[in-house]
Amino acid sequence: MPTELKFGSGKFNDISNIIKGIGLHAFIVTGKSSMKKLGYTNKLITALADINIKSTVYNNISSSPSLMEVEIGAKKAREVNADFVIGFGGGSVIDAAKAIAAISTGETPAKDYFYKRVEISAATLPIISIPTTAGTGSEMNRSAIIRDPDNNIKDGIRSNYLYPKMAIVDPELTHSLPKKETAETGFDVLTHAIESFVTPKAQPITDAFAIMAIKNILTHLPVVLSDPQNTKSREYISLSSALMGYNLSFVGTCFPHRVDKPLCAIHPEISHGQSLAVFYPYWAKLSWKGNTARFAELSYLFDKSTIKLTVNERAELFPELITKFIKSIGLKTNICDLGITNKIIPQLIEGAAGDLTINPVPIKKEDLQNIFENVFQVK
Repeated sequence: MPTELKFGSGKFNDISNIIKGIGLHAFIVTGKSSMKKLGYTNKLITALADINIKSTVYNNISSSPSLMEVEIGAKKAREVNADFVIGFGGGSVIDAAKAIAAISTGETPAKDYFYKRVEISAATLPIISIPTTAGTGSEMNRSAIIRDPDNNIKDGIRSNYLYPKMAIVDPELTHSLPKKETAETGFDVLTHAIESFVTPKAQPITDAFAIMAIKNILTHLPVVLSDPQNTKSREYISLSSALMGYNLSFVGTCFPHRVDKPLCAIHPEISHGQSLAVFYPYWAKLSWKGNTARFAELSYLFDKSTIKLTVNERAELFPELITKFIKSIGLKTNICDLGITNKIIPQLIEGAAGDLTINPVPIKKEDLQNIFENVFQVK
């Protein structure tokens, strides 16, 4: 893992000491308004100025960053001769910052990295990630998820050169996150942990991180949903997000992360976490037989009383337990409740990206019609 992690409440206050020597001109990529309204953007600019680092702010990143937003950002970074990029915001902002850091060093358009899979070069500008949400793990991984709204496609640009040089994870920056976004991003952490635990690619170290993250989310996400300023619980969730960035890079995810992208591409107003939530109940029902021991362990983590059941009984209970948890944090499990109809099934099938076989029960493209039909039946 090449990313240096600086973790802890209050780390943002020491940012001038932490990033000293990385460069002379920072290109700050951030969201449209929230960081500015909270005063954090100005605080960052001032901290940089204190150590004689110039800064240029690019705050035109949406909740689902587009190729055009990345293209414009890369052009601006070139124009000001930025020598490093700071991604300051949620996972989407950090993804955009990574893409800008790579694309700004040449003249190749963003769409060629997206569609033609042009390789990202070692010339990519150094990236500093400062997450203000706790969910995607983008602060610690090698992916940048981008959307092409013209073709309703959402996919990833990936390279080892996209690992941030440093991640500054200050849980205090998440205290102002609204309840809905806290639930959505917190559930995203949980999905990374669950999927990296049951994937055929699982490894002992990532297993340990996954179990830790699952315990943390089950314990602390309900706490911050009722007490947003709970510093201890925010710390546990932010730490889990960062650890899952590690897991994402080394063992990846499973089927839900292959199919949530087309849904979010068609409906960018639906968050990544909420999108995953509507696929999870049927995915769990479909997959538990492929790794019975692991799903039984998951059930035990969710409900200690399941220890009295057999391994098979515990594993079979997991779909019910995960559905109950999703509802308990205020997310929807019925895709129709999002205003979606089964008319989009052909688009979901077409847009499903990645290796579908990396799943406890391998999935084939021809299985998707039946799977999506069942997703629409979940209540």
